[in-house]
Amino acid sequence: MSNKKSKNGAAAWLFAQYIAYNRYSTLAETYAESFPGDERTVGWETDPEVKRYASKMGRKLVAKEVVKAYIEEIQEDLRILENMTPESYQAELRRLQVDAEGVGDIKTASRIVELRGKAMGFYVERKEITHVEVLNPIQIQERMAKLLEEHPEIRSDLPVLEAKVIEEKE
Repeated sequence: MSNKKSKNGAAAWLFAQYIAYNRYSTLAETYAESFPGDERTVGWETDPEVKRYASKMGRKLVAKEVVKAYIEEIQEDLRILENMTPESYQAELRRLQVDAEGVGDIKTASRIVELRGKAMGFYVERKEITHVEVLNPIQIQERMAKLLEEHPEIRSDLPVLEAKVIEEKE
């Protein structure tokens, strides 16, 4: 199989991804987007000759065994993802953990243990808020009115409440 790390191997892998994901509607477009460094595909959208060339190259590429194998690999991954459940995800992580431990890759095995813990809810992702703006009721009403004005798609059918300032007695 071709090396995905070589320049053409990476472009062929990208081409296979575009095909598997149905990213573009034509082979010409798919080829031109996968091989942006190929000057012969510049202007494929408007030049019929260039479009024919890109289509021809796309057909040749799709026929190559290595690209067929890439497409099949990607489509299999998509099928697995479509049927993924929390249990199957845990099982896959466990299998990868055992494989990593088997070859002595402790760093990867540790990372997989962490991912399994996150998937089971043992870790909580949190963000620390360092600045909190304190608004009085009038400022809140003004901010809400401005947001509703700028974004009318936001539930503009809801009534806007009037804010009243309550004066504190000494």
